[in-house]
Amino acid sequence: MKKSALLLLFVICSICSAYAQFGFEGGVNMANLSLKSNDLKIPTKFKAGPSFGIMADLALNDKHHIYFEPGVFYQSNGAKIDVKDPWDYSLTCITFPLNIEYKSGDKCSERFFCGAGPYIRENISGSADYLNYFGSYGSSTGTTDLVIGTDIQRLDYGLGLNAGYLGKKHWYIRVNYAIGLSNDLPGGDDKNHIKQSNGGIALGFMVRGCRHHSWYESRGGRGRDHWRGLKKNKWSRHQIFHREKGPGTY
Repeated sequence: MKKSALLLLFVICSICSAYAQFGFEGGVNMANLSLKSNDLKIPTKFKAGPSFGIMADLALNDKHHIYFEPGVFYQSNGAKIDVKDPWDYSLTCITFPLNIEYKSGDKCSERFFCGAGPYIRENISGSADYLNYFGSYGSSTGTTDLVIGTDIQRLDYGLGLNAGYLGKKHWYIRVNYAIGLSNDLPGGDDKNHIKQSNGGIALGFMVRGCRHHSWYESRGGRGRDHWRGLKKNKWSRHQIFHREKGPGTY
């Protein structure tokens, strides 16, 4: 929990940065588990669930279109176990992606983006629904709670990939895929493991768009960082005013 709190504090500090945009994002998460018991792979199927959260967008190098995107997301993971007596595993997770993004085009224009980076995930709860068949005697169903730290590890880590399109009005669409690198089975090994993976599609909205509110702008002037529609070789009226009259004049 302490590690998660530190990561969450880091994300919040990034979002509050004066030079960051941030966005709200939500969509469908298609999760799966790679299960192996005594070196025998157990067949599984994808399980759909929600994914939503918040992310920050910080420019590392505008000239080369490189950005850093930390975030925090609530996700529903798990898998369906495709055996004679089927099981349905559900995991509730908090995921902290740390992506490096490349974005085409200029600020506040239509842009394509792609990125990759590590993530750290905390499993906060889980359950398993089961269905047992007894031949001519019928069947029974039930639910077993997964104990975090005993049935499944609390922390998980892996790598993620994503790509998408950002429109002029700050709406964007993103597809993503993440694969777990850690063994979530306590005491597991190469022959006995639980590994998470998930992919999905999400819609998001970026806020704190193309304007930086300077002291001058707060008094009715035109901001120096008004990006939309400006070319690199052009001056805004505010910049021309300062160039002609000198600094410190308003």
